[in-house]
Amino acid sequence: MKSAATLLTFLLTTTMTSAQTPTIQYSLGMSKPSSHLLEVGMTLENLSSSDQTLDLALPVWRSGRYVIFDFAGGVQEFWVTDAAGKPLPWKKTDKTTWRVQTGGSKSVRVQYKMYANEFHLRTKGVNSDHAFVDPMSTFMY
Repeated sequence: MKSAATLLTFLLTTTMTSAQTPTIQYSLGMSKPSSHLLEVGMTLENLSSSDQTLDLALPVWRSGRYVIFDFAGGVQEFWVTDAAGKPLPWKKTDKTTWRVQTGGSKSVRVQYKMYANEFHLRTKGVNSDHAFVDPMSTFMY
């Protein structure tokens, strides 16, 4: 009986320590600065295969400013794929949230373009001279 309990403890400990923490990696491109568009990439890995949906959002505020912003209003050409490059269905559930049907995929790639011509608001801007990006206004969480 003692060896069975020891084996069970070992298996549970091994399972818990081998579980990987979900990770997010972002990429940012500015290939056509005169268009004022940022190309945003987001890769989520080690997702739980039991989760069938994933909610992604942009905030409506920025620290230091007591103003409601519409960062999500600048999102264009939003698309999502699984690790094999297969498109995943999604829908916008409210003004700032996109719900992705992952189908249990453990890896998801999100891509979108973000209009960035708000230098005066100090949120995001890109042109042929320079760029400024406040991550809060650009990267989904």
